[in-house]
Amino acid sequence: MATGLEYPWWLRITHWFNFFFTILLFRSGYKILMSHPKFYWSDDVLHYYPSSADI
Repeated sequence: MATGLEYPWWLRITHWFNFFFTILLFRSGYKILMSHPKFYWSDDVLHYYPSSADI
């Protein structure tokens, strides 16, 4: 019994590929953030960037 909501096989496969590559994209971004802790906003960052009052 078909409900009329079935999509073509090529469309379903491309959506799974997009999902897979999106996960890889987030994983690589997470690895970059974990390997460079200076990207975090913390008190250590304030030593590198002077405030506008110090300029």
